[in-house]
Amino acid sequence: MLRSDTKKILSRYKIFCYLHLDEVDLVGNFMETVGFEKGASIMQQGYGGSGMYIIKKGSVLVSVKLPGDVSATVAKLSDSDAFGEITLIEGGAPSANVIATEDTECFFLDSKYFSVLKLGFPKVAYKISLAIMEMVCSRLRDINAKVGGKLSDIKLSSLSELRRVPNPEIVKTTKKDENFLRSLPAFSALTQAEMGRLLHYLKCHSYPRHSLIFEEGEVSDCCYIIIQGAIQVSLRKDTHLSKLGVLGPGNIFGHMSLIDKSPRSATCYAREPALLLRTPFEKIMMAYHKDRELFYKCFFAISTSLAATLRQADKLIIRLNVETHEHPDEDE
Repeated sequence: MLRSDTKKILSRYKIFCYLHLDEVDLVGNFMETVGFEKGASIMQQGYGGSGMYIIKKGSVLVSVKLPGDVSATVAKLSDSDAFGEITLIEGGAPSANVIATEDTECFFLDSKYFSVLKLGFPKVAYKISLAIMEMVCSRLRDINAKVGGKLSDIKLSSLSELRRVPNPEIVKTTKKDENFLRSLPAFSALTQAEMGRLLHYLKCHSYPRHSLIFEEGEVSDCCYIIIQGAIQVSLRKDTHLSKLGVLGPGNIFGHMSLIDKSPRSATCYAREPALLLRTPFEKIMMAYHKDRELFYKCFFAISTSLAATLRQADKLIIRLNVETHEHPDEDE
């Protein structure tokens, strides 16, 4: 059991804002306090283990390595700030370098212990994941705002060439589709019975090429899982679209609004004929009340997908900054 002063310190961190004190005490038993001298490397981009650090006292510099052996500063963090939370959710290697800029003390939660929490105490892991995902969504929306002006227009993807499909054809999912979903890392924790119950909540829709799935700024009520085809994610620039990326089978999109209840942050359309599992938010919340274990597993799948989305968005920011540096505007 944690000392009462340590428990109060942890309870003040945003990451733990949804936890009761007894739950903070539980999580604290999975954490350790680690110290780093000034100049010490805490995380190395692309290498090492995964987990989340919360700065108790001190400060760190977060940077990323760019092509040409150049480093760019991403953030300067100090008391109460957290880093490594994406590796906690996704379990991948760090996407940035973190160095202590003074003697620093942190609370550390290893991703392997977070996996234990998800299995043994899913409600607690869900509350931590929700707080992290709210921060992830905020960062993704900020990134969308920053990159919008740097992306080139895709003239063949003008809004006028896209068409809505008010009532897309409903297609029955097959055993092959079910096995495909269970093969995805995000859904690997679901048993065959749980996958069957999940598909009971969802409908598979067929969308022809150039179908507009949803548009930036619209109110959202669902997210989608791609079974077949390709979906282009774009930002609107007047009557044209600027491509953020293209998603293929196994990807989830439209899920940010489930977390932060905000309007759509991008426009998505089918670049080729696509089969999509439409996942209404009301059905997800229905599972929360009627099938809590399934709900938690689905939320963890959505969290993993959002963490991966943030990783890709960070890479896009880095690439655009490099291109801007190499090819400055002629007027400058």
